[in-house]
Amino acid sequence: MSDSAAGTPQRDWRAELEARLPPQHQVRARNAAITATYAAWYRRHPAIFKWAGMAAFASRQVGIALVPFRPAEAMDELGDELRKELGLAGEGLELGRDLDLIRQTNNQVFADVGWAHAALVGGGGFAAIEAGLAGESRHELMLEGFREIWAGRNQLADPTADRAAAQARIWRGNELLLQHEQSVTVQDQFAKFERPFTILLDVVTSLDFGAGDPLEALRTVSSFAAFMLTEFRFAADVTRFADRWHWVKHDVLPLWRVLDANDPDLIRRIDRLIAAGGPV
Repeated sequence: MSDSAAGTPQRDWRAELEARLPPQHQVRARNAAITATYAAWYRRHPAIFKWAGMAAFASRQVGIALVPFRPAEAMDELGDELRKELGLAGEGLELGRDLDLIRQTNNQVFADVGWAHAALVGGGGFAAIEAGLAGESRHELMLEGFREIWAGRNQLADPTADRAAAQARIWRGNELLLQHEQSVTVQDQFAKFERPFTILLDVVTSLDFGAGDPLEALRTVSSFAAFMLTEFRFAADVTRFADRWHWVKHDVLPLWRVLDANDPDLIRRIDRLIAAGGPV
């Protein structure tokens, strides 16, 4: 995120959202609040905020990863144990540092994209997003994504408009938000991981739209390693954007579209995420 947000509508929207969150040192409470905020945006505007629905489950997954977040000494001991389990003799696994990068990434994605959701439906409309992103050279995908979402929303409000075309624009816009998130905010952070931790990430990275319900796992979980093996990408690296985006675009996003359209229990799970994070 560049400093050009200062002096723009973006600053005010971000400040308003930040004021509702626990402070950064309350790691798990803050993560739960971010998760709940995403879930609430989707709950209130499911027709347009598809990215927010995905982000709620992704943020919950980050919260699970942050469960062992402890003082540096304890993290070093756990890192040593994992290094031995993975057969990484002689290679460091700075688990505290790496988990903190994941924590930072969750916060940065929310700061980068979240404010625009609040602006879009909070009275500012697309004009507020356009003004907030003025001069942001790395945010072309995000800007175009919200332009498509706003246009699709307006089409849905017109009873004479083609609803299928409107929904296609909305999904296209949300995919652009996802691409921006992964190629800019997430990639900047994932490029900082050391190789030992990326090996662990390759194995464990998944997205569970079942919110941890084991009875739902077969139809709600997308695993990076499992999918990439079916694609014969045996050297896939989740920290490499091209590999991660292939998984997201061809497995995670299609799965989410199916669940968004057809899962009768989805709203119940969204409500659980909202309740776990407190008032939003």
